[in-house]
Amino acid sequence: MSGLQPPAKLCCSQNEILSAAISRVQSFFPNLERRRSIWAIALPTMGGMILMNSLIGAGDTRRSMWISVIAQWAFFLPFAYIVGPVLGYGLLGVWIVNGVYRVGQATACTQQWAGRHWAGIKL
Repeated sequence: MSGLQPPAKLCCSQNEILSAAISRVQSFFPNLERRRSIWAIALPTMGGMILMNSLIGAGDTRRSMWISVIAQWAFFLPFAYIVGPVLGYGLLGVWIVNGVYRVGQATACTQQWAGRHWAGIKL
């Protein structure tokens, strides 16, 4: 029994299998490099939402609410209005402000998570 190998090991190496899988995926997604750069931008901004919802799931809803309310009303909405319609950058400017807002939200939620105040909350 110990002499048996999986069929993939009989015919090719692990690097060959990985290369074949990557080329197969790239055949379905010809613009993979461009999509990869979009994900590099999107992941940090999604981190704020993920961390905030993690805090909510841990029972720290009040602190999460204040981070959200203050960040949206004191930062995002005023700056989105100024950058979008007032300065004339339009929707692109609003999305850039949204990205900065989400990174700030991720930073605030990371500090709250690292502070571990949520660990002492009794549900």
